[in-house]
Amino acid sequence: RAARPLAPIQPTIWRTRLQQTGYWTDPYGDQKPVTHMTPYETYMALAWLEVNAARITPIADPIAWVTATPLAQALIRQAS
Repeated sequence: RAARPLAPIQPTIWRTRLQQTGYWTDPYGDQKPVTHMTPYETYMALAWLEVNAARITPIADPIAWVTATPLAQALIRQAS
């Protein structure tokens, strides 16, 4: 199978995605229901958000902002 390129990070789209709780959109642009994610998948999604937080929002503490969003909180709940 050929390698797929990562989808570009589009801050406006990500800020919208972070306000919902139903679906995680992976770095390739594929969606998965948060409730169907394994703990490993949720940890990886949260790690991706933290690594890319500064590219998503230009505020002073982007990691704190991202982890407080509804999607990040849904991922945290699913992981536990």
